[in-house]
Amino acid sequence: CDMWREAGKPIDFDSSDPNLNPVVRPEFLDPPLTALGMQQCSSQRKLCSTLSPELVIVSPMLRCIQTAKLSFRDHVGRVPWISHEGCREELGLLVGNKRRSISDIRADYPEIDFS
Repeated sequence: CDMWREAGKPIDFDSSDPNLNPVVRPEFLDPPLTALGMQQCSSQRKLCSTLSPELVIVSPMLRCIQTAKLSFRDHVGRVPWISHEGCREELGLLVGNKRRSISDIRADYPEIDFS
């Protein structure tokens, strides 16, 4: 969206037309964290390392998994990690709120239980 705005293109988030609404374009499917998002998550690592979770539950969305893995990095391998469909964004028109197939995500993150 930032690229569209910088190019001076208007964005109509209510439109299903990919020429007016970039977030309905297929390349926006399950987008990763931005560089800023990664930086923000990494800055929370120290705080998250002081926590004592018994379990980490995360949405199956890529950016959510990346958020958890960066923020709770010190707990990987120490506690179970589970991905649950109920922890994800509202479904709808926006392709960015749709996830890849669980088999694809599982292949990238075998340490997370997606069952």
